Amino acid sequence: MICISVLAGLSGAIYFLAAQMISTGALFLIGGMLYHRRKSFRLSDYGGLAKSAPALAALTLFMIFTYIGVPGLSNFPGEFMSLLGTFQTSPWPASFATLAVIAAGVYGVNLYQRLFQGPTSMGSRDLDNLELFVLVPFVAGVLWLGLGSAGPLRHIESQASLTTLQLERAATASELERVTSALPLLAESAAPSSGEGGAR
Repeated sequence: MICISVLAGLSGAIYFLAAQMISTGALFLIGGMLYHRRKSFRLSDYGGLAKSAPALAALTLFMIFTYIGVPGLSNFPGEFMSLLGTFQTSPWPASFATLAVIAAGVYGVNLYQRLFQGPTSMGSRDLDNLELFVLVPFVAGVLWLGLGSAGPLRHIESQASLTTLQLERAATASELERVTSALPLLAESAAPSSGEGGAR
């Protein structure tokens, strides 16, 4: 019988990897857009960008929230299910993973503050039409996977249950082969004892 916690964890992990492709790709693109404006990757060269580029600030915060797993966005269903499945089988690793999620949230908020809040020495242009055209599909994908996760999860769970069943069958076959290979050794060890009993 397939363990529900294992199935939930496996389905959540697959879903989380798919969602991470969207949020990570969007953050890489935003990083490139920021570099194009300031020609630097040092955080000390940024700050206060929200005043001159509010749309860029809003989309960056949206993607940071997505990355750290805010409910309603794409990374949350897979993150929650994978942690839930791990807690039921391996509580200690799941506890460390939960702490990592909290640390990622703290880091993400701090990153946003250093990029877009505080004083600024120079302004930056906001998103143009081409940049919006590139980022809007990522926003749509985040909302679709976050709010409409039931459909994709059904397909993932069907494949995950098949994978789990195949792994269980392989483990059973391996155990059966190990027991079968041990039977001749047991018979050989038991044969002298039975012979001695007959002689007596």
